[in-house]
Amino acid sequence: MFSALIVCFLCGAGSAISQHKMPAAVVVIECVAETMDDTRNASRFSDFFRVQLGRSSPLPVWDKEEQIAALRDFKHKKEKCGEKLCAITIGRLLQSDYVVSGTLKYISKIFWIELQLINVDSGEAVKTFKQVAGDEDALLALARKAAREFGTFLQFRSMRPELLGSIEIHANVSGASVLMNGVVMGKTPLRVDKIPVGTFRTLIRANGYITHSTTVAVQSERVNRFSFSLRRGYQLTVDSSPHGAAVYINGYEAGKTPCLLQVPAGARFEVKALYPGMRVWEKKITMNDKKHLFARFDNEAASAYRKWWRAGAGVAAVGLTYLIFTPGSGDSGDNTAGVPPPPGRPSQR
Repeated sequence: MFSALIVCFLCGAGSAISQHKMPAAVVVIECVAETMDDTRNASRFSDFFRVQLGRSSPLPVWDKEEQIAALRDFKHKKEKCGEKLCAITIGRLLQSDYVVSGTLKYISKIFWIELQLINVDSGEAVKTFKQVAGDEDALLALARKAAREFGTFLQFRSMRPELLGSIEIHANVSGASVLMNGVVMGKTPLRVDKIPVGTFRTLIRANGYITHSTTVAVQSERVNRFSFSLRRGYQLTVDSSPHGAAVYINGYEAGKTPCLLQVPAGARFEVKALYPGMRVWEKKITMNDKKHLFARFDNEAASAYRKWWRAGAGVAAVGLTYLIFTPGSGDSGDNTAGVPPPPGRPSQR
């Protein structure tokens, strides 16, 4: 697991700290791997996360070697730990404000990452991050994303009080995810303190409901309360072969295949898919459950070309036969014996 954002030491820690640099506000403890085979990826993820967090966090981040040396001076045997209590203990040893703890698992060729940002004083997990990655490059991309989200959260907490406000968000669906400017803030019902004043693009998401998109304005030194009602809906997927067909729902363009939409439950739609040079695919549906539509196009242009080619070849064959068996103006009459004249042409006999 990771433990991060460690700043100060407990009583009696001053002599050990003095041998090193001044304690930083952020510490990253190496992520705990589920198996020994995952240790290398866990270490690589931790180191990359530490660097990225140092760039995005307004608080200073502990240097890895300084952190290890300080814990060694305290004769603390665990330089990494997965339990919440262990992470908080390390945070208190190093007099930290926050600890980020987490685990890395590798199951069925997929990496599973779970991180928590823990307030050392209260012991509360104030921020979580859970994602999966399909390969090592995607794993590092998740480290960058997690560091950016945690850094943004810490920026909220470190601003002056007169520039901050609080929000409460409620919805008719409990447990709906709330995203503000792309950052996951938590689940409904949600209260977050120390939010910078300003306007935020906000999404409310829940399985089985249409995502609600809106803008919320946060004012300083007050609790800003918002309530949203999510509509029941289902997932509509439209795909095609080949990809890239334009999708129209009741005459309005909805995107290109593969296209993923959330639509109201019980609604009726006329779905059309158009691809250049191909026959229009269309279907009428009623959304009483999630649906997956697949449009397989017939290439009419190619079919027409083949038909005209065959017709042209037939006409050419008839013309060639006509040239072979039709005498020219200087031919003798004997050559035309037994060959009837073409329609409309008088007999030469």
